[in-house]
Amino acid sequence: MSVINRRIDTIKVLIAGSGVAAHGDCSDIIDELTAAQAVQRIPQAERKHLLQVIHACRAFDTFLHAFLDQYGCKKKLTGIGSCLIELEKSPPGKVAKLPPTSSQRFNTSIAKVRNRYMHKAGEFPKTESQVTALVSEMDSCTAVIVQLQPP
Repeated sequence: MSVINRRIDTIKVLIAGSGVAAHGDCSDIIDELTAAQAVQRIPQAERKHLLQVIHACRAFDTFLHAFLDQYGCKKKLTGIGSCLIELEKSPPGKVAKLPPTSSQRFNTSIAKVRNRYMHKAGEFPKTESQVTALVSEMDSCTAVIVQLQPP
Protein backbone atom coordinates (compact mmCIF):
# COMPACT_ATOMS: atom_id res chain seq x y z
CA MET A 1 0.00 0.00 0.00
CA SER A 2 1.37 3.42 -0.93
CA VAL A 3 2.18 6.16 1.55
CA ILE A 4 -0.62 8.26 0.02
CA ASN A 5 -3.19 5.53 0.62
CA ARG A 6 -2.01 5.03 4.20
CA ARG A 7 -2.30 8.78 4.85
CA ILE A 8 -5.78 8.79 3.36
CA ASP A 9 -6.75 5.86 5.58
CA THR A 10 -5.56 7.89 8.57
CA ILE A 11 -7.66 10.87 7.47
CA LYS A 12 -10.70 8.59 7.17
CA VAL A 13 -10.17 7.32 10.74
CA LEU A 14 -9.74 10.86 12.08
CA ILE A 15 -12.94 12.01 10.40
CA ALA A 16 -14.90 8.93 11.51
CA GLY A 17 -13.85 9.65 15.11
CA SER A 18 -14.74 13.34 14.96
CA GLY A 19 -17.95 15.31 15.27
CA VAL A 20 -18.09 15.39 11.47
CA ALA A 21 -19.03 11.68 11.53
CA ALA A 22 -22.58 12.81 12.43
CA HIS A 23 -22.69 15.40 9.64
CA GLY A 24 -24.67 14.68 6.50
CA ASP A 25 -21.59 15.16 4.30
CA CYS A 26 -19.46 12.54 6.07
CA SER A 27 -20.21 9.70 3.65
CA ASP A 28 -19.46 11.99 0.68
CA ILE A 29 -16.11 12.91 2.27
CA ILE A 30 -15.20 9.25 2.81
CA ASP A 31 -16.31 8.38 -0.75
CA GLU A 32 -14.13 11.17 -2.16
CA LEU A 33 -11.14 9.93 -0.16
CA THR A 34 -11.78 6.41 -1.44
CA ALA A 35 -11.83 7.81 -4.99
CA ALA A 36 -8.42 9.40 -4.32
CA GLN A 37 -7.13 5.95 -3.38
CA ALA A 38 -8.75 4.21 -6.36
CA VAL A 39 -6.88 6.30 -8.94
CA GLN A 40 -3.62 4.75 -7.71
CA ARG A 41 -4.12 2.14 -10.44
CA ILE A 42 -4.10 4.67 -13.33
CA PRO A 43 -0.91 4.07 -15.33
CA GLN A 44 -0.37 7.66 -16.61
CA ALA A 45 1.48 9.34 -13.72
CA GLU A 46 0.47 12.95 -14.48
CA ARG A 47 -3.21 12.06 -14.72
CA LYS A 48 -3.07 9.85 -11.63
CA HIS A 49 -1.36 12.55 -9.55
CA LEU A 50 -3.79 15.27 -10.61
CA LEU A 51 -6.80 13.07 -9.86
CA GLN A 52 -5.38 12.21 -6.44
CA VAL A 53 -5.04 15.91 -5.70
CA ILE A 54 -8.53 16.73 -6.97
CA HIS A 55 -10.26 14.00 -4.95
CA ALA A 56 -8.23 14.58 -1.79
CA CYS A 57 -8.76 18.35 -1.95
CA ARG A 58 -12.50 18.01 -2.54
CA ALA A 59 -12.74 15.73 0.48
CA PHE A 60 -10.61 18.05 2.62
CA ASP A 61 -12.55 21.15 1.58
CA THR A 62 -15.86 19.41 2.37
CA PHE A 63 -14.46 18.21 5.72
CA LEU A 64 -13.53 21.78 6.70
CA HIS A 65 -16.97 23.11 5.76
CA ALA A 66 -18.72 20.22 7.55
CA PHE A 67 -16.60 20.75 10.68
CA LEU A 68 -17.42 24.44 10.78
CA ASP A 69 -21.10 23.75 10.09
CA GLN A 70 -21.22 21.05 12.77
CA TYR A 71 -19.95 23.54 15.33
CA GLY A 72 -22.20 26.44 14.44
CA CYS A 73 -20.49 28.45 11.70
CA LYS A 74 -23.21 29.38 9.23
CA LYS A 75 -21.09 31.71 7.08
CA LYS A 76 -20.78 31.00 3.38
CA LEU A 77 -17.07 30.35 3.11
CA THR A 78 -15.51 29.85 -0.29
CA GLY A 79 -12.48 27.65 0.16
CA ILE A 80 -9.81 26.04 2.25
CA GLY A 81 -8.05 29.30 3.13
CA SER A 82 -11.23 31.02 4.32
CA CYS A 83 -12.13 27.97 6.44
CA LEU A 84 -8.69 28.02 8.08
CA ILE A 85 -9.07 31.73 8.87
CA GLU A 86 -12.53 31.10 10.34
CA LEU A 87 -11.09 28.36 12.57
CA GLU A 88 -8.37 30.80 13.64
CA LYS A 89 -11.00 33.24 14.93
CA SER A 90 -13.65 30.74 16.03
CA PRO A 91 -16.06 32.02 18.68
CA PRO A 92 -15.35 31.00 22.27
CA GLY A 93 -17.28 28.00 23.54
CA LYS A 94 -17.78 26.39 20.13
CA VAL A 95 -14.35 24.99 19.32
CA ALA A 96 -10.83 25.93 20.31
CA LYS A 97 -9.07 28.40 18.05
CA LEU A 98 -6.65 27.19 15.41
CA PRO A 99 -3.30 28.84 16.21
CA PRO A 100 -2.36 31.51 13.61
CA THR A 101 0.93 29.71 12.89
CA SER A 102 -1.00 26.53 12.03
CA SER A 103 -3.48 28.46 9.91
CA GLN A 104 -0.65 30.10 7.96
CA ARG A 105 1.26 26.83 7.61
CA PHE A 106 -1.73 24.91 6.25
CA ASN A 107 -2.79 27.80 4.03
CA THR A 108 0.66 27.72 2.42
CA SER A 109 1.11 23.94 2.29
CA ILE A 110 -2.44 22.99 1.29
CA ALA A 111 -4.56 25.88 -0.04
CA LYS A 112 -1.87 27.57 -2.13
CA VAL A 113 -0.59 24.28 -3.54
CA ARG A 114 -4.14 23.18 -4.38
CA ASN A 115 -4.87 26.54 -6.03
CA ARG A 116 -1.74 26.32 -8.18
CA TYR A 117 -2.78 22.92 -9.52
CA MET A 118 -6.43 23.86 -10.00
CA HIS A 119 -6.10 27.32 -11.52
CA LYS A 120 -3.02 27.27 -13.72
CA ALA A 121 -2.99 25.44 -17.02
CA GLY A 122 -0.19 22.91 -17.30
CA GLU A 123 0.37 22.70 -13.55
CA PHE A 124 0.12 19.31 -11.94
CA PRO A 125 2.10 17.33 -9.40
CA LYS A 126 4.97 15.90 -11.39
CA THR A 127 6.06 13.34 -8.81
CA GLU A 128 4.34 11.10 -6.33
CA SER A 129 6.34 12.78 -3.56
CA GLN A 130 4.54 16.07 -4.31
CA VAL A 131 1.17 14.35 -3.87
CA THR A 132 2.43 12.61 -0.75
CA ALA A 133 3.53 15.95 0.73
CA LEU A 134 0.13 17.52 0.06
CA VAL A 135 -1.85 14.57 1.45
CA SER A 136 0.48 14.41 4.46
CA GLU A 137 -0.25 18.05 5.23
CA MET A 138 -3.99 17.34 4.91
CA ASP A 139 -3.53 14.48 7.36
CA SER A 140 -1.67 16.76 9.80
CA CYS A 141 -4.24 19.52 9.44
CA THR A 142 -7.14 17.12 9.96
CA ALA A 143 -5.49 15.82 13.14
CA VAL A 144 -5.03 19.37 14.45
CA ILE A 145 -8.60 20.37 13.59
CA VAL A 146 -10.31 17.39 15.21
CA GLN A 147 -8.44 18.27 18.41
CA LEU A 148 -10.18 21.66 18.37
CA GLN A 149 -13.61 20.14 18.94
CA PRO A 150 -15.13 20.18 22.42
CA PRO A 151 -14.63 17.03 24.52
